[in-house]
Amino acid sequence: MWVQKALQIRDAFRDVFKGSGTLSERVERNAGALLFVVLLLALVLRLGMLAVFHDDLYTRNEKGFSYQALNFATGHGMGIAADCPTSYRAPLYVFFLIPFYALFGNDNYAWPLGLTQVLFSVANVYLVYRIGEEWRSKRAGLLGALIMAVYPYNLYHDVQFYITFLFTFFMLLTVLGFLRLERTRSAKTAAWTGLCIGLAMLATSGPMVFIAPLASFWLLWRWRDFPLAVKRVAVIAGVAVLTLTPWVIRNWNLHGTFVPLTTDSGRVFFKGYHPETMYMMLHDLWVDRAPEPADGVPTPMGGVRKTGCDFMEGVTEVESDRFWRAKANTWIRENPEKIPGLMAMKFTIFWRPWLHPEKGAEGGNGATILSHAFMNWGYALSYGFVLVFAVLEWIFATKEERKRTWLFVLLAIAFTLTYTITVAGTKYRIPFDSVLAVMAGACLWRWYEAWKARTPKS
Repeated sequence: MWVQKALQIRDAFRDVFKGSGTLSERVERNAGALLFVVLLLALVLRLGMLAVFHDDLYTRNEKGFSYQALNFATGHGMGIAADCPTSYRAPLYVFFLIPFYALFGNDNYAWPLGLTQVLFSVANVYLVYRIGEEWRSKRAGLLGALIMAVYPYNLYHDVQFYITFLFTFFMLLTVLGFLRLERTRSAKTAAWTGLCIGLAMLATSGPMVFIAPLASFWLLWRWRDFPLAVKRVAVIAGVAVLTLTPWVIRNWNLHGTFVPLTTDSGRVFFKGYHPETMYMMLHDLWVDRAPEPADGVPTPMGGVRKTGCDFMEGVTEVESDRFWRAKANTWIRENPEKIPGLMAMKFTIFWRPWLHPEKGAEGGNGATILSHAFMNWGYALSYGFVLVFAVLEWIFATKEERKRTWLFVLLAIAFTLTYTITVAGTKYRIPFDSVLAVMAGACLWRWYEAWKARTPKS
């Protein structure tokens, strides 16, 4: 089988370089073989990063996820403290982690977990191709996939103990679902899209709150068929709600009130609106380091070294969540003149072409493997590249081409709203870079074809 695949790839490359027709035509007809090479490249690079950084999965794990998964796997409930169930984190990554703790324990899960995350990361590269193919052409998808296969931030971040790769997976499936739904108008595709939205929200809710309604309006605009659009949007919304329902019921039984996803949203909101927020951002410090006032209101993370629920000191998670949200709202009411500058700062941080916060990459022993400067410049050059060419694609696109591209613009608006309202950071925008890569790939092909058309034939 592998010999046959190698021969197919050889023949495909021969056809691309020496076959008949234009380069665009040759790439289109050999897209399958070229995609296999791109995915293989993505796999090899990610395995290399995992080999270097796999110890980070032990030493730099996100305890809000790991403690819950470990406690559940050892029979102590889905809580950060043993025998104290919590809703402190969106559950999908916790569910993802549980089998690895159950099968491999707390000391041997790194390689199995890392390899699985690598496979999801490669799947994300594949989905970039499929989005490009559905949106514009196979060659746009191929070039977008190639960009993401070697994209420095994803190579590193996708083998870290964090949820970004999983949210990216379901977000890309959602984008692909909307593109297909716009073309096919199928109820089955609408249901699939709703499922992906629900699962993405169970990973991290923020952008999906805006993506779902904005994309639904896009469908209505594209179809100009209000009854059909309402039916399909109802299917999307219904399936998404059904996907969330088991978790919502669990939270109701646990807390006695409506908790759609997490009890951490109030604290996250507070991090974006308190006296130190602007200072932290101006000095390029991550807002998690901002000092919280000594109000005596704990959070579930305060119980990581304790058993039972005593660490909450009689304050429920829901009460704690409401307290932090109220603190943020009070600051907003008392400082209205600071809000425009704060929002502008968040917007700038979210879209700027260098890391926030700036940091290098360390190995499991704490040694710096990639310096701050190397990571920052590597990111700036790669993200800056896709951002510039994505914008140029919008500028040079025809009016007809822009009709489908509006979905990507609305996606950018959804991300921007989410993280200028809450907390801005590079890792929160990274999932959208995959969409930018598709647009950048289309722009590069557009420029190549325009150049080729101007070149006199010999």
